Amino acid sequence: MEEKELWTLKYAPKIESDIVGNYKPVEEIKKFLTNWSSKNEYKALLLLGPPGCGKTTSTYLMANIYNYEVIEINASNVRNKKSIEQFIIPTVKTRTIKMNKRKLYLIDEVDGLSGNQDRGGLSAMLKAVKLSEFPIIFTANDISNSKFKSLKSKKNKVKTVKFRKIRATTIAKVLAKICKAEKIQADPKALKEIAENVNNDMRSAINDLQAIAEGKKKLSVNDVTQLQQVRDMSKTIYQVLPIIFENKDIKECNQAISELDLDWGLLLQWVNESLPHHRAAPDVLYDAYSSLSKADIIMNRIRSNPQKISWTMLPYFIDLISSGVTLPIKNQDINQNVHYYRNFPGFFFSSFRIFSGKLMDVVNKIRKKLKCDSREIVTKHLPYISLMLKKKSAISQELIDFYELDRRDITFIKQF
Repeated sequence: MEEKELWTLKYAPKIESDIVGNYKPVEEIKKFLTNWSSKNEYKALLLLGPPGCGKTTSTYLMANIYNYEVIEINASNVRNKKSIEQFIIPTVKTRTIKMNKRKLYLIDEVDGLSGNQDRGGLSAMLKAVKLSEFPIIFTANDISNSKFKSLKSKKNKVKTVKFRKIRATTIAKVLAKICKAEKIQADPKALKEIAENVNNDMRSAINDLQAIAEGKKKLSVNDVTQLQQVRDMSKTIYQVLPIIFENKDIKECNQAISELDLDWGLLLQWVNESLPHHRAAPDVLYDAYSSLSKADIIMNRIRSNPQKISWTMLPYFIDLISSGVTLPIKNQDINQNVHYYRNFPGFFFSSFRIFSGKLMDVVNKIRKKLKCDSREIVTKHLPYISLMLKKKSAISQELIDFYELDRRDITFIKQF
């Protein structure tokens, strides 16, 4: 049987001209690596942009072209001052006599450093930059919080390089090339629909294309619509929480909550325990918690009298969870860099360590293959993999083999 591979790897950029949508940022990485010296004005780059825009892919491509060995460190795993000074600083400031390849340190998810548990982490990272004998590249999705002001300061020897969202039209062209290579006759409208449904994320678009088109000779709009319908019916809590807290469209919030396959009481606890991590002003938190308390009262009434008439109160519950939380924090200077999958509700703490351990085991297996940050894996790739495993699609076994998933991993992902 012919061995197959994931299209995200099969059609990953091999040469510089394969990069699409962010030519100038890639040129900046090229200049940085080819001219790097510990005496340069800038000793590190900060690649800033949304998920799926090519930050990590471009870094690995340029490193391969210019003979660098990439040493990847996830900032979420080495978070506070002590761990950074203990593990990162000694490594980056030590140059060995014999080196077959130059080293490049890639530090993902630097915007994940937040909260008291990460105190001093950012300043320690900047200290590592100043002491480093090797180039360092940080990646981040959003550093708008004032906490990250020092990261953009010229005196800290870090240059910010902005990656933009890849246009849906550009994504559709890439999908068309893949279809041509795979000898698939694709309806341009189908490719356009895929491209417009992935929030400008190239990797997600290619995953979707493979999920519905692999092994087929033709791809229609109906094929794409069916995938989207299945996906919409199984939104995860990790996809819905950002919509509640970060999206100002109340209608979209209500729709996302309605589609969530989760116990309503558990949703209430997720929102309750995620709210403080956004560090809103006290009066804003007061208004939001007032709405949550009213939602809790309604849910208790529904459960105490679970007749049909009680469930007619559910829309009021949803309104309080969505607009009741969204409206108070609207236009406020809040922390948007919240990793919801770390904030598992406290009343589940006895089983949290088991859940967290299983989740990170799976995430680490996927990161070894995809070279993307943990947040992107949890919010985008795990739901996709879960969907494919549940459907028992043609790609299921390929995913299992590629990510080296065992039976426990598969069971956990299916429940995701």
